Amino acid sequence: MSKIFLTGARLVDPDAGVVPDVTVVVEKDRILAVGAANAVPPPEAADAVYPVAGRTLMPGMVAGHAHLSYANFDPADLNTVDMDWPATAMAIFASKNAEATLKAGFTAAAGAGSVHQIDRVLKDLIRKGVIEGPRLLACGQDIMPTAGGMDLKPSWWRFGMTGLPLLADGPIEMRRAVRSQAKEGNDFIKIYPQGGHGVPDRGMDMEQDEIDACVRAAHDKGKIVRAHVVTREAIWACLNAGVDILDHADGIDDEICEVLAERGIFILPSLYLATVMPQYYAPRNDSIPAADRIKQWFDRAATKLSRAQAAGVKIVTGDDFGNSLTPHGDNGKELAVYSDLLGIPAMDVIGWATKNGAEMMRKAGDFGLIKAGKLADLLVVDGDPLADMKVLGDPANLAMVMQGGRAVTNRLKAATASLEMQAR
Repeated sequence: MSKIFLTGARLVDPDAGVVPDVTVVVEKDRILAVGAANAVPPPEAADAVYPVAGRTLMPGMVAGHAHLSYANFDPADLNTVDMDWPATAMAIFASKNAEATLKAGFTAAAGAGSVHQIDRVLKDLIRKGVIEGPRLLACGQDIMPTAGGMDLKPSWWRFGMTGLPLLADGPIEMRRAVRSQAKEGNDFIKIYPQGGHGVPDRGMDMEQDEIDACVRAAHDKGKIVRAHVVTREAIWACLNAGVDILDHADGIDDEICEVLAERGIFILPSLYLATVMPQYYAPRNDSIPAADRIKQWFDRAATKLSRAQAAGVKIVTGDDFGNSLTPHGDNGKELAVYSDLLGIPAMDVIGWATKNGAEMMRKAGDFGLIKAGKLADLLVVDGDPLADMKVLGDPANLAMVMQGGRAVTNRLKAATASLEMQAR
């Protein structure tokens, strides 16, 4: 189909706000027009007209922290992330994960670490239409020092197979590691200055000169640097080096928020995991129950994220989906954590998942909003996510997932153009 009309929509868009009775015209892969029915081209030449009154029309979402090569592994054993299956099997799993993510309403994804350079392969195959998946920017191995956050395998596991961590020590090795990932065609460089998440007293693993070397080498190659950080100390080390994206960033404060907003640095709080894996965050040798520790963590997060939002910090959704408790396709469940548990306004959260995600991927000119000229990446939702964000957590509530003008999922019934003209 080359021209599609969606009529009578209730538009929810971070820039436009909430607009009733909107018609969106899609021609080929882009949005041709958005407006009232009498302000857009008539549908006589339409290939399909879909009345969507009573439903919500919104931009396609962005999975800002995507691990598509994670095969829904056992979270009790992190070695299963990369060593339980051969690379060929993991690539097939990844193609299924990409399809599930797309059909969950995430029409684009930003890689945050992959095994066996699978992201880069997925990116090419999705772009060529060989497999279904979100528009992907690729990320390779997690770069970290020996004994860093994900250096978990015993020393005798040295049999020629490379897993998720890419170990490097000192600035020279760090530069070499970054360049090796850039050579593979990855868009993001992921570094691990420290491990953990929700661990307020976590120590540093990387030295400042190592972080500096990574960022300089990556930027020299035109790559985007994202860093797994938790504490205030690690965040400042990354800010001093010029990191572009902070994953988790539990230790932000008002001073840091001011710098983040000024420099346009993105953060991904990624708090959904804690709601389904309380045992993972249980304190060690501590009398505080895990549930109480998580509540304290969430109370702090509510204050910090509200202040970050008010300061103009760019916040993006995306969590560690890909283990058995957070399988691919459940990505939309993260959004309700921020609106329902942390009290962030629902429209703000939708902006995190759409407009901000596109900006983080440096694709704001292409998607993230429903405007004429942008790629037709959009969702038709059964329900109102502004009233109940949980509707976005179930792909069954997505009556249509459109990517580049093509309906990936479509449970809508088309009307004829002549009937639409009579309705006018």
